[in-house]
Amino acid sequence: MATERGAKVETGRYAVEIRDGAVVSFVNRMTGEEYLDGDTNWDCIRRHLPAGLGTQATESEREAAYNLYLWPWWEHPATSIWPCHHVPCPESRCEFRSDGENAGTITYSGLTDGSRAYPDESFILEIAVDPETTDLLVRPRAISPQPGVYSSSLTIGPLAPAVTAEAPIFDGIRLDRNMKPALWVNQWAGYWDYAFLALNGRRRGAVAVWAEDAELKFYKYLHYLVNDEGLAFSFTAFNVPPFEGLKEAGTVTWRLQAFDKGWSQAVARYRTWRDGHVRIAPRPSWASQISFVNGGVNAAPMWLEHLEQYIGTEYLSRTITFAATVRAERFDQNHANNVPYAEFREHMKAWKAKGP
Repeated sequence: MATERGAKVETGRYAVEIRDGAVVSFVNRMTGEEYLDGDTNWDCIRRHLPAGLGTQATESEREAAYNLYLWPWWEHPATSIWPCHHVPCPESRCEFRSDGENAGTITYSGLTDGSRAYPDESFILEIAVDPETTDLLVRPRAISPQPGVYSSSLTIGPLAPAVTAEAPIFDGIRLDRNMKPALWVNQWAGYWDYAFLALNGRRRGAVAVWAEDAELKFYKYLHYLVNDEGLAFSFTAFNVPPFEGLKEAGTVTWRLQAFDKGWSQAVARYRTWRDGHVRIAPRPSWASQISFVNGGVNAAPMWLEHLEQYIGTEYLSRTITFAATVRAERFDQNHANNVPYAEFREHMKAWKAKGP
């Protein structure tokens, strides 16, 4: 159902409201609980949570994107602003188009980075209810006349005071609005182990959010912002680089569903979907010798030292390290150039000295 600033979607399991490009209400109809905080000043979130359209069209936007995504896992001050992300706002023109009984498209024309307006850019949410599962399907799309578009995002939040989130980060952590104020950035699949999140009801019930990316083709990021307004999320999917010539992003559909018991139900539902749609490569024989996978950053010796302290030198042969940031180029400056950073060769000597 269309509203003045978005749409509402209701099934027997949930009632959802989208306003100004974000999911601002999610009621679990099986428990009667509202999972999001309706008493929110979105002006205090919009400038600080990377969402909407991601672009590197200008040097300042490229520099902001470089700082935002320099590390696959990082935290930034909650007051940081991101001119590389342009989002809908109350001043954006909102149009709704029905695409059938259980589907529609919301288009927001005229975006902002919190300081500057971009009247010729658009953010689109294609929404539908899956007739087989009743999952809510949301596909964010972002369009600009300027090339350099690298991502589009689904924004949800902030969480209601008693609601928490279960995130498969560092093998699993619980997130809540009482954490220290910050913006966290987590890349799939190095640190955000699955492109999945579960929200916990106050006493029972849960909500699941996950990426419909059966080919595991697209890089995805989970951003979450904690400030005085609470805990808000941006689920971001990237284009396939290079980005320089791209004017649109819309690579991933996100699935949302409600459950009556708890977050383990949400995980089981995601696993069922994954097992039925995702073809995972066979595990090589040497993988049976690996007991610990280390998510590193680059090949600097300090990461090896941390690993030795945590695991013990005698067990290094049973570990494998994924170094996510070894290219010398800055953020998509020249994606075809995979030359490592200058110290990489020297750094690798320490790793090779420890064995294969």
